[in-house]
Amino acid sequence: MSRTRTVPRLAKPVLDAKAALEFAEAAPEAPAAPTAPDAKARKGVVRVLVELPADLYEKLAHAARRKGRTPAEAVAKLVRKHLG
Repeated sequence: MSRTRTVPRLAKPVLDAKAALEFAEAAPEAPAAPTAPDAKARKGVVRVLVELPADLYEKLAHAARRKGRTPAEAVAKLVRKHLG
């Protein structure tokens, strides 16, 4: 004896064509600024927070001091070098 398998019926969703077309034709919203404006930020510069292990930061800071740069300038140069 086997039981009859019961499968619940699924109803297809009802789409509102008019609302879908209005949504598709609507102008996209302007993207938000990548970061909040900062009083210290220079024009054309974006502030990025990078979390590094302490020992790696010490190596970065030491290498930057040797070359007479700040750690931020050293990171910017490395990113420019590796990403073009």
